[in-house]
Amino acid sequence: NLNEKEEVLSEEFEQIRMDLLAVTKTKRKVKGCINLKNGHYMILEGVAEAVRARAGVGVLIHKEQMENHFKTTAQNGHK
Repeated sequence: NLNEKEEVLSEEFEQIRMDLLAVTKTKRKVKGCINLKNGHYMILEGVAEAVRARAGVGVLIHKEQMENHFKTTAQNGHK
């Protein structure tokens, strides 16, 4: 199950204390940002719905990094 794999990856990501982690071969038909159970985020770029899931990439981002990014963006008035 892909959701279970994402949760395991997120737990390991937290244990090794990384800020960013690139992920390949995600095999997801999703594009966008997913908020994982432990608060971290995964930004995904998958294949089109009509295509068999065979590829895809993602970036796992620590929740504190996302919070810092949005605070800085709001303070500086950037989008």
